[in-house]
Amino acid sequence: MNRVRRTWAVVGAWLAVAVIPLLACGGKASTQEPAPRPSAPAPAKEDVKASDAGKAPAATPDAGSLQTIGTLTAAHYFQTYLNIGFIADGKGRGNYSQEDARKVLQSVLSVVDSVDRQLDVLGKRNLEKGDRESLDQMRAISAQLRQQGQELQAYWASGKDEDAARYEALRQKTYAAISKLMGIDP
Repeated sequence: MNRVRRTWAVVGAWLAVAVIPLLACGGKASTQEPAPRPSAPAPAKEDVKASDAGKAPAATPDAGSLQTIGTLTAAHYFQTYLNIGFIADGKGRGNYSQEDARKVLQSVLSVVDSVDRQLDVLGKRNLEKGDRESLDQMRAISAQLRQQGQELQAYWASGKDEDAARYEALRQKTYAAISKLMGIDP
């Protein structure tokens, strides 16, 4: 029970660190009058279609939007990291059969795939160098989370200590990458 409380405390701390800077920026913007809204929504220029492959990328997103995307993506990665650990613990304690654990893990990782597809769309936009580097960092974390899931399943299938060690090493590497993305020392 203490582990669950400690985990939720860590989640709360991470979200506070991630959300407070976002709220601080939002507080400044809320003192301004909202921009007038058009009566009919304009077509989204951000949508990139296969037929647009030879055309110039859409305009650069504003800094506030990019900060929001980065904050939400980092929070999602941290939650995914925790969920993989919860699934591993549940399987280890016998709360899940191997098949049930695999299904729950796949459902968690399917959200990573969905976020990745949206990051791919964002990657087709004009981004400054630092924003492009952050996007690449996020994509690398997505890949690490997927690989972490694969290593966990390999361990479940084999039960070998070396597979458990590979999973654990990747788990620690992923945590360090998420901490770096959020600007927090691991």
